[in-house]
Amino acid sequence: MESSKSEKPHSASQTHLPQAAKCLPPENIVPVKLDARARPNLTGIVPATAVKFYTYGNCKYIISETMNFGSDAALVHVGAAATAGIVTGTVTNPIWLVKTRLQLDRSHGERPGSRMDRQYKK
Repeated sequence: MESSKSEKPHSASQTHLPQAAKCLPPENIVPVKLDARARPNLTGIVPATAVKFYTYGNCKYIISETMNFGSDAALVHVGAAATAGIVTGTVTNPIWLVKTRLQLDRSHGERPGSRMDRQYKK
């Protein structure tokens, strides 16, 4: 299925997501356990990347339609990239704050053979 240039980005994602899901490996091939050091980074990177690409695609569409620059003008890409950067930083900043705080908290260290128990005062 080939998407047309007039197709809106949010409607195109509805048709392309099922196609992308078919490319994923079967469940028995996917590693069950991630490295403990990779989890906090993935917690921040995955939402940031999703927000960035969603915002960039939609801003490109909106800017090219409202400003009449054309779909491949340099100003469209610059405006969409700047907007995507600002939105991504604003939306994902709380995630990075919590992730960093959890990584730096050493008051309740991990005891050998047990799970980490962290308690924060309200």
